[in-house]
Amino acid sequence: MPVRDVTFGVSYSRDLFLKAEQQPPASFTLNVNRSPLSLNASSTVDLYARELKTFSYSATLSNTTGNSSLPLSPTGTAGRVKAAPRPQWPSTLALSAQGGYDQTTGPRPFTVSATVNGDVRTNNFTVSVTHNVSTPVINEARVNYSLSRTSDTVLNPLTFSGTERLLPPSGQIIGDASLTWRGRYRLSTAHSLYLTRPAGATSNGTLSISAGTVQGSATNWNVTYGGPYDLVRGGFTQPTLSGSLGATRPGQSLALGATLNTPGLDQPRTELSRASLDASWQFGSRAALSGRGTYARTRSGTFPDDRATDTLTLDPLRLSVGLGRSGQPPGAYLSGSLRQTFTWVDGVRQNPAPLSPVLGLTIDRCCWALQAEADLGLRRYRVAVGLPGQSFYPLFDLTGDGLNVPLINP
Repeated sequence: MPVRDVTFGVSYSRDLFLKAEQQPPASFTLNVNRSPLSLNASSTVDLYARELKTFSYSATLSNTTGNSSLPLSPTGTAGRVKAAPRPQWPSTLALSAQGGYDQTTGPRPFTVSATVNGDVRTNNFTVSVTHNVSTPVINEARVNYSLSRTSDTVLNPLTFSGTERLLPPSGQIIGDASLTWRGRYRLSTAHSLYLTRPAGATSNGTLSISAGTVQGSATNWNVTYGGPYDLVRGGFTQPTLSGSLGATRPGQSLALGATLNTPGLDQPRTELSRASLDASWQFGSRAALSGRGTYARTRSGTFPDDRATDTLTLDPLRLSVGLGRSGQPPGAYLSGSLRQTFTWVDGVRQNPAPLSPVLGLTIDRCCWALQAEADLGLRRYRVAVGLPGQSFYPLFDLTGDGLNVPLINP
């Protein structure tokens, strides 16, 4: 430690089995934490070739850094000395810069940023610019902001935050913004647009707006409208309206989702394009019902002569019941499940087939268990037994091709 709040480090190792040109480089570090400056720098140097391998630095000017400890007297106690005056620096402003160098790729992008802080830490506004020293062009210009009142969440319940990025090399602007009320409900928007529409594209990117609850709560919902947006024609090309609902209770869960195609510049119809359901319900300790299903609609061809293909998938729909005396753990379990896909083309069922459920029976005892399964669709019947220290061993497998008994014909 050369002076107060400044540290300097050197690290070097040598392998006795390697030649001089194969030795790892030496490392140098410098750290300064003295108001208003905070600096971290590091470098690696090839001592044999006398070449700089890498170099990186990050510096910040702000009066929120520094070490306020007092120097010690010769007796080891804090001396009564007059504190040195702190450098005059605006309390709401912080300037930072970072960059570096790499021997293989050359100078690293140089980033400079300015942050304005409010009376509380949640209020801040940051502007940063990243410059590609090698090209040289500006890679990115970014704005981050967050505004909220934390003194009283009832009287001042709003929080506003967002990010905006401009990428000059690609002419793209990416950003999002959200308004949160009492940490529970949120209104947000997001966009990713090219200022100049790419050749052959029908839109400049995507734009959306959504409203709902903050994710993570036991009951949450969300509604989103948006999709590809064309800046030239001034409208959405293929917009969608989607919504989701989720609820969780002890022994119960429900998740619903749906997407609706709405009219746009390149989309004339209003129709349901996707829906999903995932639910489970436990009735005490003896019965449980669960299911997951999805519906999707796709179109092929050119409007108005295009064809609709609807697909409904159940994967799976399951019901299980525990059998046994009241007040005792179930000694047997009866279950039924259905995994099947249904397809329609212009309303006509394709490859119609009857329902193909799978029925199962499990008998559970202290030192053994028996499982029986009947697949009515495949016409397959199986029985297996489980013993301590091993997995279930099949006793017989009956299919349309014949009977298989592992004990007789393994």
